[in-house]
Amino acid sequence: MKKKTIRTMVALGLAVALGGAALASTSAPSSSVVTRSYLEGTFFTALSKSIDEWIQNGFAPVQEEEQERLERIARQHLLSLGVTPGTVEIPSGWSGSDTFTAQRGQSGDAVSLLEGSGILWQSGTGTTSGTLVDVTDGREIPSGSTLQEGHRYLAVELATITAGSSANWSVEGVWDSTVRAELPFVDVPEGSWFYDAVYYVYNKGLYNGTSATEFSPSDSMERGMMTTVLHRLAGSPAVDYEPIFSDIPDGTWYTDGTVWAGKNQIVNGVGDQLFEPGDPVSRQQIAVILYNYADFVGADTSGRRELSGFTDGSQVAGWAQDAVSWAVAAGIIQGSDGGRILPNDSATRAEVAIMLQRFENWLN
Repeated sequence: MKKKTIRTMVALGLAVALGGAALASTSAPSSSVVTRSYLEGTFFTALSKSIDEWIQNGFAPVQEEEQERLERIARQHLLSLGVTPGTVEIPSGWSGSDTFTAQRGQSGDAVSLLEGSGILWQSGTGTTSGTLVDVTDGREIPSGSTLQEGHRYLAVELATITAGSSANWSVEGVWDSTVRAELPFVDVPEGSWFYDAVYYVYNKGLYNGTSATEFSPSDSMERGMMTTVLHRLAGSPAVDYEPIFSDIPDGTWYTDGTVWAGKNQIVNGVGDQLFEPGDPVSRQQIAVILYNYADFVGADTSGRRELSGFTDGSQVAGWAQDAVSWAVAAGIIQGSDGGRILPNDSATRAEVAIMLQRFENWLN
């Protein structure tokens, strides 16, 4: 039976008994020994506190015994696999401790555990590649499982836990973390709707800030920025300059990305051999560019979703219909503002960061 239920039942039982005595005493000609207001106020509060302490003290040994039992199960399981907890040497570059060390990370950050090492998953989402024993539940969880907040785990084998969002955890034993530095941008506060996406594009080297301390998430994404980012996503392959577009001269910061994207038919100009690198890129243009990039790398782009469910689906240009339908089906573009695609709206740097993160997740 739960502690709170037990405490409530005991307290109510005593209160009813004592309350009845107090009520009975009010009919007597002499003054009551205990007043009703005292019973319902000061006495009941003190009584509840005493009962709560009694319950806590009584259940603490049971709780500790159960935790020890679960840990024995987990360690016996490790021993049955030939793993002796606490006997593994620390590899070069890894860390080791017999006490829990607190860590935090963002989406994509990871921590690897050697067999017998432990992790307490405190908050956020995380997925394991490698078998773990859930000490809290006393069961084994296979590779690919999602960790539960507040649960403690032991690694049966070499396991890597990857965060799917902002997360906090503590590790013990032998581990190697790939948690990267905090963002340097004062205009990207932790907890903002675009924080994880900005963290992703910045640490992956896809974006730079507009200054050392600013990201400018609300600024429009320019066409030249878009080609540069995709060139970086492709690994920044070498580019031999060609005057594909008359307004893309050799030697600018966006030259390589735009020439590369043009050569590989990932982008097209706007006519008259112009590219207009400083113009904002619209949401439907982004869909077409990502669709072309997916074709370029050989991904399956056959998925489609009807656009009629969006109030402005009919506003998607004919040249962008296939790409937008694919992007919606892939989850890269999602409806906003009451179920609208907003195909002709320019996208901000933060919005494109989110689309790129979704796009790479789809590619993988």
